[in-house]
Amino acid sequence: MKSASRNGSDSLYEVVLPQAKKVESLLRELGYGGRGLHDLVTSAGNDLDDDVRRATRKLATVRNKLVHESDFAMTEGQVDSFKGSANFVVRELEAMLPHPASAADSRSGSGRIMRMIGKASSIALATLLVVALASIVGSALMTH
Repeated sequence: MKSASRNGSDSLYEVVLPQAKKVESLLRELGYGGRGLHDLVTSAGNDLDDDVRRATRKLATVRNKLVHESDFAMTEGQVDSFKGSANFVVRELEAMLPHPASAADSRSGSGRIMRMIGKASSIALATLLVVALASIVGSALMTH
């Protein structure tokens, strides 16, 4: 059954394709590249949480099967699961978008660079704190 939704009026195309396009658009807006959703997820790499990567690949697989397999069908439960995954991915990707004030930075590519610098700064700060703590502990041990 190709038309599996709660009220029966939405075809799978009306459910799957707009969601897939939205996710693809968000990934491109975040600066990732590729020919399709699978390539975009690969491009994003570890910038995406494991759950987001898995859910996005699930969306891509469903989209590809719908478009390329003439006998592809989904149960109502599968459609509901797809919608839940799509909503989750969209929320997570939208949360990664820069605030409106830095939207120009995102379009120019520097938004992604700034996020990478932010991650690197966090790692550097954590390293600095560990070194400082080790120095303090070492000094305290030497005085006793």
